[in-house]
Amino acid sequence: GDRAFEVAQLAARTGFRPLYPGSELPFLEAEVEYAVREYACTAADVICRRTRLAFLDYEEAVKAVPHVVELLSGLLHWDKARRKRELAATLEVLESFRPPSSQELLGSEAAGSSR
Repeated sequence: GDRAFEVAQLAARTGFRPLYPGSELPFLEAEVEYAVREYACTAADVICRRTRLAFLDYEEAVKAVPHVVELLSGLLHWDKARRKRELAATLEVLESFRPPSSQELLGSEAAGSSR
């Protein structure tokens, strides 16, 4: 976005690490820190709104949750209980981004054709 240079400056300090270990997506840990500077205070906010990862790839978004929660925990000084609540809450939000299975799609088509 229009703040890419600022994110790149943050990333330069941390070695341009990916959003979560092993990710090959074009999202960086530094985006979490930048999002907190812009008043993000939940993992769902970072994953859904700030990076838009949930809209792009549900499975990758789910993989990112534990590490994003860990990063936010350090930045926002969360205790273990808050980390646990945040993990559960974010996974719950991400369920609304889960694409339907082929079985679910076929079931809805079959229901529609019987009308």
